[in-house]
Amino acid sequence: MDTRPQAIMRALRKIAPSVEFSVEHYEDPTEVWEGPDPNPRDEGFEAYSVTVSASAIWKGKRLTGNAYLSGVWEKPDKIDPDIGGYLPQMLELAAKELYIVSGKKIPEAVKAHMYLERVLAERHQEQERAYRGHPFRQWEPE
Repeated sequence: MDTRPQAIMRALRKIAPSVEFSVEHYEDPTEVWEGPDPNPRDEGFEAYSVTVSASAIWKGKRLTGNAYLSGVWEKPDKIDPDIGGYLPQMLELAAKELYIVSGKKIPEAVKAHMYLERVLAERHQEQERAYRGHPFRQWEPE
């Protein structure tokens, strides 16, 4: 399964054609760096808040589910479409919220949610496979 951002968005358009998924980055000048490392702004990074939305028309009304993430540090000319790996989780949350705000009336939101759960599981497996080969791994499962 292809879990890259472009492939995920392409699959969602096929699985849930009546649901519009979008990702918006908003510059957040109020975000303050509190980490031990140097301030990312000194290296050309900006802080963003990200909103991931799932929208659909139901009985003539536009309904939307959202997921939010703040404190995303990116270079303005190099925005990460995967939101640091959080894209599938945020899409899943937005689809779930859309289903809830619709009164459980938009079945394509459920199909999208189920697909995104599979994406998250595949990504977890990818991380596990990468971890198994890591030279600093100290233990082996029984």
